[in-house]
Amino acid sequence: MSVAYFIVLDVDDVEFDTFVNGKHVAAVFEELSAFCRLKGLKTMEDFLSQDVSEFLDELELDEFGDSTPEWFAAAHGVDWLQQLLQEIEVAKPDFASKAVIADLNEYRRVLKHASDIGAQWHFELDF
Repeated sequence: MSVAYFIVLDVDDVEFDTFVNGKHVAAVFEELSAFCRLKGLKTMEDFLSQDVSEFLDELELDEFGDSTPEWFAAAHGVDWLQQLLQEIEVAKPDFASKAVIADLNEYRRVLKHASDIGAQWHFELDF
């Protein structure tokens, strides 16, 4: 089973592709999060918001607190990714493979388009 982080927008009908592989970033999630904290940046987890009710059966739980998703301005995501990519370019951490950089650039592309239409977003996990 592989995990991937994907972008969900608060609008359904958009004229651009919102798909990002996200598996490469998920594979280095811990290292990426530590790097973000070291550089004083938000982490992907800060933008993660998912309705967990869909997982209750899998987790064999009856309820799981508030599952209302939180939304973020797409422009904030673009800014965060730009800062993160700049920090990676300077520091060249070991986890930053071409595939990880490609995922981050794809997230930025999607969020740039989302910002252009005034959409909000958050990350969700695909198991």
